[in-house]
Amino acid sequence: MSIRTEHGFGPSTVEVEWLDDCPKCQHGKAKVTGWSVTKDSLWAGDEAVCSKCGHKGEIDADGENAWVEWDEIEEAQ
Repeated sequence: MSIRTEHGFGPSTVEVEWLDDCPKCQHGKAKVTGWSVTKDSLWAGDEAVCSKCGHKGEIDADGENAWVEWDEIEEAQ
């Protein structure tokens, strides 16, 4: 158990609508979970999940901007 978890600190989740739309359902909102997230500041490695369909991705950032690298969409077989 990490010291953060031991003392009741854990990752937080915010919902944002300024990231790239979900490639699976084109929804414009995503829930982002990470250690230092706010609605205005996301960090590389934070987890992103489409608020509508649950499609997952990961935040990438360059110090000034942040965006979602969405997971590949699996084709139905």
